[in-house]
Amino acid sequence: MSLASRGQCFRLMIAGQTVGAYLLQAMDDEVFILAAAGRADIDMTAAIDKAVCQQAQNFETVAFRTVRPGLMRKTAALGYKREGNIFRKRIRP
Repeated sequence: MSLASRGQCFRLMIAGQTVGAYLLQAMDDEVFILAAAGRADIDMTAAIDKAVCQQAQNFETVAFRTVRPGLMRKTAALGYKREGNIFRKRIRP
C-alpha cells in the first residue's frame, strides 16, 4: 500500500503558487500528518501547522512523527508536546 493511499494530500499555496504539500490521515479524534514538504521564503513548519490546524478544527489533536531535532524544537514552540517520537498538539479544549 502506498503512503498516498492511506491519507489525503493537500497543497500549500501562496500567491497562486504551490510552495508545499502535506498528507493527512484522520484517526478517531486526531489528524495525523503522514508527510509534509515544501520550499519557500517563509517558515514552512508554521505555515503547514496553521493550514492543518484550520482543517482539523473538528478534531481534538494534530500529531506527527519525527526524529529531526530542529523540527522537534520548532513544533514545541508551536504547542506540540513530545510523546516518544510522536508530537501532539491539542487544538480543542
